[in-house]
Amino acid sequence: MLEMVRAMKNGRDGVMAVDGSTGPRYKVKPGVFFIAERSGAPIIPAAVAAARAIRLRYRWDHYLVPLPFTRVAIVFGAPEWISDPLEGEALAKKCQELEAELMRMKTEAEKIAKL
Repeated sequence: MLEMVRAMKNGRDGVMAVDGSTGPRYKVKPGVFFIAERSGAPIIPAAVAAARAIRLRYRWDHYLVPLPFTRVAIVFGAPEWISDPLEGEALAKKCQELEAELMRMKTEAEKIAKL
């Protein structure tokens, strides 16, 4: 995480799966808020869906591989800057809010991809 903070402070973009590298799936981990606060970069939530895809169910994240020539939808949320460190209940609440927003965006992306 510290390497990502350094890179982002030096003008690089950063992207991460907010449910971590081992899951559980769709459960936001606090690292995204740490990186946003330390780097000064906003959190910009995004969700992706494909009309036709292979879902790798043997992976903890059920990785999605869109099939060739399928429709893919990407939905972006509003940016959110984290100016102060979050701890305890405030951090837990932010994680829950981001989870809810990502699930809403996932549903929206799935509807768009299926049009």
